[in-house]
Amino acid sequence: MQKFGCFNIMESGTVYRSVSGLQGYYPRIVHLGEDELLASFVAGKALETPDSHPVLARSTDGGVSWLLEGPVDANRTGKLPPTETGFISLDSDGSIMCLGARWTIDPAHPDLPLVDPQSVGMRDNQIVLRRSSDGGRSWSAARILPKPFPSPLELPTGMMSLRDGSNMLSYSTWRQWDGVLPFGHRICVSRSVDGCNSWSKPTDIFYDPMNRIGYWEGRVIQMAGDTMLATCWAHEWSSDEDLPNHYSISHDGGNSWSVPLVSPVMGQTGWPLWLGGNQILFVYGHRRAPVGVRAQIAEINGDRWVTVFDAEVWSPEVKTENAITTSDYAVTGFQFGAPSAIRLDERNVIVTYWGVENGRAGINRTMIVLHP
Repeated sequence: MQKFGCFNIMESGTVYRSVSGLQGYYPRIVHLGEDELLASFVAGKALETPDSHPVLARSTDGGVSWLLEGPVDANRTGKLPPTETGFISLDSDGSIMCLGARWTIDPAHPDLPLVDPQSVGMRDNQIVLRRSSDGGRSWSAARILPKPFPSPLELPTGMMSLRDGSNMLSYSTWRQWDGVLPFGHRICVSRSVDGCNSWSKPTDIFYDPMNRIGYWEGRVIQMAGDTMLATCWAHEWSSDEDLPNHYSISHDGGNSWSVPLVSPVMGQTGWPLWLGGNQILFVYGHRRAPVGVRAQIAEINGDRWVTVFDAEVWSPEVKTENAITTSDYAVTGFQFGAPSAIRLDERNVIVTYWGVENGRAGINRTMIVLHP
């Protein structure tokens, strides 16, 4: 099996950026075959503004050029439509799923943010799932999935399709608007074996019962056999500082997980991509010097994370160091984020992320090539 020791940047470009109107955040890409790629991202007046909603762009030349296609919800009209996020992924039957969160707009307070800047508490939300059977050209009506906790939820990634045909939903509990945290900052998964119609009880992956550590931005991937890897952004509340990215290993297909383990990566939002065997590519936001989007090839040896190669993918114009703290939801001031990656073939990978250029947030992509 091919092992990789490094990568190099081939070229970078733009998926979406407009000099006026909607800005772009939180991208995701799926490979539809040959040279066709579909991207989703969240568009809004600014980051996490009430008008935010998922839109699509398509490439038919392997990601070199992109055409904006419009909202996932083609019927998004009327006064005060809900705020939504959305992240696309492929299901085992070839259909495309778009999973996100929905917040209703209060007519009395239409400009209320999703997260209170001081309490870092979130407004209550719903889980929304749509499906497309024609390559993302048309979509089913929104389905509201049952919430596993009566709490605001972070839904930072798309629905996962497992090799056995089941689906896995990952999410994290969040503080309520007033800052109360009834279920802790835990990251869990639930599984469906009937096409997302019913769900298992939550399985904890990252959870500190003492609430000393907060866990966000959970990502789960399948590796060889029954091995699964989960990664997240971790924050220590006593020092109010970010910790290295944490990870957990499952050796039974996600039914049970190791205690949270500490990786050598000092990142925030991250995305693991299985490269085969025990290797992953981990792309991550790095908001300490050197500020930017980075990626590393790592090996998971047993339960140990070993860095093989680490390098910068993209550097922003404004290199401000940032982090969420107890009383400051700094996300709305971030200059980039939400990197993810998919393989186009054995050695070529496309990394997508949002970034601010010339004062406007849009979606960037970088092509990298893996080398032995």
